Amino acid sequence: MDINLLGPFLLCKHLGAQMLGRRRGSIVNVASVAGLAAVSHRSAYNASKHGLIGLTRPWRGVGRSRRARQCGLSRMDKD
Repeated sequence: MDINLLGPFLLCKHLGAQMLGRRRGSIVNVASVAGLAAVSHRSAYNASKHGLIGLTRPWRGVGRSRRARQCGLSRMDKD
């Protein structure tokens, strides 16, 4: 939880304030599909990634760009 959620929270809090003062900057938070749909036997990981998505979404309305990008990557197995 400290690495997946507390770390990004503290960075957003401190660096976000500096970026607002400068009126520029970007923060990239990396979540997982586990933040949207639980992965079995990974409750702490699921909770931390769900919390990270919840932390990132309100930043969409802050600053000049008024958006948060949500990109997706997935692994594709070849048959």
